[in-house]
Amino acid sequence: MFLKNLSHLIVYLFFIINTGVGKKVNKLIGGTPVDIIRYGFQVSVRWAGEHICSGMIIDEFHIITTATCVTNDKNIIYANIQVLSNTYDRNDIDELGSFNDVALVILHNDYEPRQFWANDICILKGDSGSPIVTLKLNHLYAIASLITSDPNNNYMVTTKIFTYLKWIYEIIKKT
Repeated sequence: MFLKNLSHLIVYLFFIINTGVGKKVNKLIGGTPVDIIRYGFQVSVRWAGEHICSGMIIDEFHIITTATCVTNDKNIIYANIQVLSNTYDRNDIDELGSFNDVALVILHNDYEPRQFWANDICILKGDSGSPIVTLKLNHLYAIASLITSDPNNNYMVTTKIFTYLKWIYEIIKKT
C-alpha cells in the first residue's frame, strides 16, 4: 500500500513540476556579426543609446516589434526611442549605420503587459517627413513571427504575424 501511494505521489509531483515550472529556454547570448545582405530587414530598437530589442522593417516608415520591447521597463520614454538600421552589428556603429528617431509607438489595442503572451505586437513609426530606415536592398522578406519572453526571461512566446495582418495594414494606412 505504501509503495502504491508513493508511486502515485511521485507521478503527481512529476506532473506538477513539469507543468508548473516548465523548461527554461536557452538564450542566444552575444551572437556574432552577420551579413547585412542576408539580414537587412533587422533593426536595433534603442533607448537611451542602448539596444533594448530588435525589430523588423515593414516599409521605410514603419518597424514591427513586440509590445514587450517598449513596455518591459517602466522608465522607457517613447520620445527617446530610436532605430538603428543599415548595420550588421548593434554594438559596432560604423559609417553604414543610421539612427532615426521614433515619432509614434503604436501598441495593439488588446495588449496587456500582465498578459504579455497575448497581442504582444507593436509598430514604431518614424518622424514625419523622413523615413525611419533607408531601404537599400532589393529583397522581399516574409516575417513569420515575433518572439519575446516573460519578464524573467524564462519562457519564450511567439506572436504569429499573419494573424495581425489586418491590424498592421490598418495602422500603416492611418499613419
